[in-house]
Amino acid sequence: EHSASTAQKRFSVFHYNVLADQYGSNLQPWFLMGAEPPVSNEERKHMHEQFYARDSDGRLLNKGWPNWSADTLGPERMAQVEAYDVENFSWEGRSEKLRAKIATVRSDVLTLVECDHYQDFWSSTLDELGFDSVWQKRPRDSSTDGCCIAWRKDTFELAGSSSVSFGNSLDGAHDRVCLFSLLRWKRDPEQTMIVATTHLARNPEDKRMAWARGYQYASIFKKMQEFSAQHDATASPTILTGDLNCGDVHELAGVTYALLAFTASPVHPLLWTVEDVPSPVTTVTDARDLRIDYILYQSSQLRLLDTKPLPILDHVIPCREHPSDHLPLQASFTMKSDWMRHEESARKWVQCISEDSTLLRPLSAEAVQRAFSYFDQDGNGRITLEDLERGCVRLGIAIKDAECDVIMNMCAEHEPVRSMNLLEFGQTYYNHMHQGHRAAGTAAPELQQAFALFDQDGSGTLSVAELTLALQKLAPSSLDLEHVQECLHDMDSDDDGIISISEFTDWLVGQNMNQWLNEHAAQEIHAQARKREGETPRNPMAQITRRRRA
Repeated sequence: EHSASTAQKRFSVFHYNVLADQYGSNLQPWFLMGAEPPVSNEERKHMHEQFYARDSDGRLLNKGWPNWSADTLGPERMAQVEAYDVENFSWEGRSEKLRAKIATVRSDVLTLVECDHYQDFWSSTLDELGFDSVWQKRPRDSSTDGCCIAWRKDTFELAGSSSVSFGNSLDGAHDRVCLFSLLRWKRDPEQTMIVATTHLARNPEDKRMAWARGYQYASIFKKMQEFSAQHDATASPTILTGDLNCGDVHELAGVTYALLAFTASPVHPLLWTVEDVPSPVTTVTDARDLRIDYILYQSSQLRLLDTKPLPILDHVIPCREHPSDHLPLQASFTMKSDWMRHEESARKWVQCISEDSTLLRPLSAEAVQRAFSYFDQDGNGRITLEDLERGCVRLGIAIKDAECDVIMNMCAEHEPVRSMNLLEFGQTYYNHMHQGHRAAGTAAPELQQAFALFDQDGSGTLSVAELTLALQKLAPSSLDLEHVQECLHDMDSDDDGIISISEFTDWLVGQNMNQWLNEHAAQEIHAQARKREGETPRNPMAQITRRRRA
């Protein structure tokens, strides 16, 4: 029996780069398995050069096996490579192994990339195994593969699907795709979940390709926000899987947040709460030994329950046992209850405010609202000293009366008791977070890595020209240069024409919170005006508080 439990909202996800038949040939310079002795780095580099060599008219000089390899491998080693290809790379043999592997999967959602033969193999195979599915081909005419999302027929139904294609830059030819699906629980139609899967630009060893992957990742999140808004699913938990072709997904997250901030684009909630399911290396060939496949999940909405251990390989793949050059990932999750999310946000708020704790990842504006609701027991829109103390007791946090008093003193005083409203609560968090980061010299690791990518000359600082150029290369939509210059002026707090890492991270971390603070400041002004006119203002947190109590 598979792992879905709709009553408890538990589910599992299986992700696999299945190695497209189109690319499944050992007679390529990035494979060449089975040769004895194994192909050396120097030999592989030479054959890569021969493989891609072109004449003055752009025609390949050594097109086809073994023209680019004969002078390096020799007859005996070429015969060994060809034998390994027949045994482990042919689609006829691999397809049966892939079918058998998928048949043993007890997951509720499957995502497949580098997936070709969808119409003549995967669609019917998945249907026979109890899955419905959608598939989107890569946009390049010569490519036959794409991305596939499948789900248990008895657990989910499809509520919406879309895709976005992209190249290596805004004006580059489209070559990659990300597929999105909105799934609805059949036993609880009110509950939906977004699943997306993709395959980013190749060559993870080439640091220059980080620019392309940064642009592609930002394009995905831009589309994710549009897709979720279109389906009224911004609050739905989200899973993103894929062969991201990078060793550290946090770099992509930091670059994406920076790009969306500079383009004034809405940010999907997944971005700041994204966590990856831990795993060892996921691809082992003679050319590389890397972790590049990921299941990413929205930690504010989902709790990771379990992962399926991956084998630690001491040999290359594909092989007799493993029909792809990648290993599959599998993880189980449960959806966090509304109360659990409130409690978690409140705990992080207190941890940030505490003098001995500095959170590297800031709470989203929505999380700050949840934290406020947790402490606002009577739902009157204000938190008193007693509310704060009682909330900390429920959290199991030993916080002294004096510490609560210090926290309250950060806010304006109101008679007859000191208290803070939602706006003041958010301002307290925002101000303390920045003070703590500056004092500790820390910043979100994602933003530190993005800064390092933008810092092309390695100087440890960014010139306005350097950052503008980076944004033009990476932005997922056209830049408003006037807006960008205004942002850079705001970022350069000391007006020296140079952006330090602290200025960079302070500005970016503050963007989401600043927007939220401005919105709620306007709401507070409106509420006070209505109060003066004798009308009782509506408490924006009342609905969620009543739901929590129920």
